[in-house]
Amino acid sequence: MDPISSGTPLAPSTASSSQASGGAAALSSDFETFLTMLTVQMQNQDPLNPVEASDFAVQLATFSSVEQQVRTNELLESLAANLGGNPLQEMGSWVGMEALVTGPARFEGTPISVTYEAPEDVQTLHLVVRDQDDAVVHRQELDPEATRTEWDGTGLDGAVQSHGNYRLSIEARLVGTSEPEPELPVQVYVAIDEIRLDGSDALLRLANSQEILSTRISGLRTPSR
Repeated sequence: MDPISSGTPLAPSTASSSQASGGAAALSSDFETFLTMLTVQMQNQDPLNPVEASDFAVQLATFSSVEQQVRTNELLESLAANLGGNPLQEMGSWVGMEALVTGPARFEGTPISVTYEAPEDVQTLHLVVRDQDDAVVHRQELDPEATRTEWDGTGLDGAVQSHGNYRLSIEARLVGTSEPEPELPVQVYVAIDEIRLDGSDALLRLANSQEILSTRISGLRTPSR
């Protein structure tokens, strides 16, 4: 006898397993197929041994439960993707924080933290600070074994410099040489003023007017002041 015209009801476990593994489109199509098969089953059941109404109810309830669970899972996945895939939502709290970058430093009256790496075989190492006119306004000796220092904002004459952007670098003289090596860039902490999207990338606008991709920062901290 054809299984559709048999008096045996559809197995709920079969319907449940097939729906749990399908997507939303397949689920909708299978649900229509399920209703068609259920209708045919009711029309062709054995009059002497009809299927109990409770059996039909169980099949409908089982399928509806699976359908609801699949749709709920898809909704949760969609919410998770929306919350976790938008750089602006992820990085919104970065505004006002300080990013460690290679570039100009913004002096506003508080010391500027500097991160550097001394070359090998270095004899002397100095931090050089230049203003926007590229004039040297400060120079201080560094410890080649260290990796961090601070510029307190004072100039060569000991006076505090005006607020603005300054370019910081290290000047190294190697053992056995009389001339210093070309100046090397350092990393400084600069406040983040804005975050915006540039295509699929997050672009940071810093307090020194520099714009860089978020992937180019190597550190992040809360301002100490």
